[in-house]
Amino acid sequence: MNFAKKNRFWIAIFLILLSQVLYWFWIRNYTLAYFDATTKPTWFAELVESIYPRLKVEKYRFDASFFIKKSDQIAIRFLFVSSVFSIFFIPKFYQKVKSFFIKNSVYSEKISYKKQYFLIIYFLISNILLSNEWLEILTQYSQIAILYEPISFYKFLSPSFPSLSFFKNSISFLKIITAIGVISVLLSFFYQRFFLFKITLFVCVALSAILFIYLQGLLYDFGKIEHTYASWNWVCILLPFWFWQTNFKGFFISKNTNVIRQNFLLFLAVGLIYTSSGLEKIFIGGWDWPNGNALLSYLQNSPTDLGQNLSNYPFLVALLSILTIFWEISFLLILHKNKYIKLTLIIIGICFHAGTYFFLGVGHYFSPWIWVYVFLLPSFEKYRN
Repeated sequence: MNFAKKNRFWIAIFLILLSQVLYWFWIRNYTLAYFDATTKPTWFAELVESIYPRLKVEKYRFDASFFIKKSDQIAIRFLFVSSVFSIFFIPKFYQKVKSFFIKNSVYSEKISYKKQYFLIIYFLISNILLSNEWLEILTQYSQIAILYEPISFYKFLSPSFPSLSFFKNSISFLKIITAIGVISVLLSFFYQRFFLFKITLFVCVALSAILFIYLQGLLYDFGKIEHTYASWNWVCILLPFWFWQTNFKGFFISKNTNVIRQNFLLFLAVGLIYTSSGLEKIFIGGWDWPNGNALLSYLQNSPTDLGQNLSNYPFLVALLSILTIFWEISFLLILHKNKYIKLTLIIIGICFHAGTYFFLGVGHYFSPWIWVYVFLLPSFEKYRN
């Protein structure tokens, strides 16, 4: 154990190099064979298609060289990211970074219980608003239920497409638990020591989160997977745990403070989503993103007049493309305590998502990505405890 602890940096470097050797001299050969019907290994094909179901269809849209190039770029990106993280295994570097991180990040930031309850109400109502069109979409999907092909654990939860009445009842139940949750929040203000309301609220938050994720997954069981709710899903996953930790950690002990720790993991999750998107543009998109060619091609094929008009200014498109990459990679700075840094990132984010809708016709003006920013807003209150 002591050997592993003392040499963890070199062990990490060894594992990183080993992973690269395994990919370039073993896994890559299987990847090439996957696109050859005569030599395709069955076990590898099943593994790949279970992890990435869309590949079963997309492999007929592009040639093998396209996917091999993407696969190579993923391996290179993994090498870059893992090498950066391996530096933190150096004890002296780790201690300095840890000290700086704790002092300057939202990890040690406090917010009031009132703000937490506001976020809970916001979350419950948002789940209703964001899923407002799902019943209509799922109703349409029920007419083509024969094409239903469940992904991941839906093969066990819903091997066949649920009935229309199930969807109607699920949406109604989501509204009911939202109403109960909001009432529980209001009662908790007047009866702070009465834990029944907090327990009820926790159950409502957990059920709302589970139901939102479950119904959303059914939208993607017809061969189309999107990242529309990627950031909001992390809200659904982390919010129940945050509420439980801050309200029931000392269940029978009265609290002497009116503040709680910020939901650090949510900041980290959302920050990593944007940062990984920026790295993907560099390591998978290649030079087409930094030089603006990728964005230019999207604008030229945009269904909007604004996008078509913007494509007539290549220099501006290249500048916007570079700024997009820089902003996405820098979004991990949302972890910093500085309120001006956080506000700047959030304002740019609102402009970015609004721009993709108006110029590219991608997403929705009611974007869940912007909806998440309320959880990331800086706290302007000062606490002594």
